[in-house]
Amino acid sequence: MDHDGTMAFSIAVTGHGGTGRDTVAAALSGHFGLPAYGPAAPPARHAAADLLVHVLGAVVRPCDRDFLHGQVRPVLVVAGKADLRGPRAAPAAGVAAEDLRRPVHPVSALLATVTVDDALLADLRRWARGGIVLPSPPAAFVETPDPEERCRRAAALDALGAAGLRTALAHCATVPDRRDPAAERAALTDRLRADSGFAALAGPLRAVTPALDAHRTQRRRRAWVVQQARWTR
Repeated sequence: MDHDGTMAFSIAVTGHGGTGRDTVAAALSGHFGLPAYGPAAPPARHAAADLLVHVLGAVVRPCDRDFLHGQVRPVLVVAGKADLRGPRAAPAAGVAAEDLRRPVHPVSALLATVTVDDALLADLRRWARGGIVLPSPPAAFVETPDPEERCRRAAALDALGAAGLRTALAHCATVPDRRDPAAERAALTDRLRADSGFAALAGPLRAVTPALDAHRTQRRRRAWVVQQARWTR
């Protein structure tokens, strides 16, 4: 961070395929206002990034251990898709932290980037009024004979994930309708994003700042040595 408390570094999001790296990059950019680059970004962006955020899947893989062991840049490790693991997210992150011998932060990039629109809010209110809750397994929520209703339910589950949909239904069942739909959408969106775990990354991001500064200094020195060598040829 700069002295005024603003972020002043870029992030490359790493991890094996299927861990949601692009969504994590979007969530970091949206939550912290940071330039964050997923796997689709040009390689030069990744190479120039100051910080790595490495995304784990359901368990630590050998490729994760190998990648982290060889890193010279500062790295934060997150356990992605916490919305899918629900109450198991924090214990699973703890197991990964013991394996890797470094902190692992459970996050849900899906919830961090969610936006509740008018159609979704109307459906949630309708389901809540009907006493509908998310069953177990969550996929059973979509099982209804009405094709249109099935599509609506599938869209809601895709947009919010199981944990987000459960929270949203409970919210709509307990919080009275507001006369201002925009305020209600914003309130529910904020409620869901608060469950994403990304706010908890603010502390680790602050803590890593000295290491980022040191790494930048080393980069500048290496670049200067290379330039000097070219000049003396």
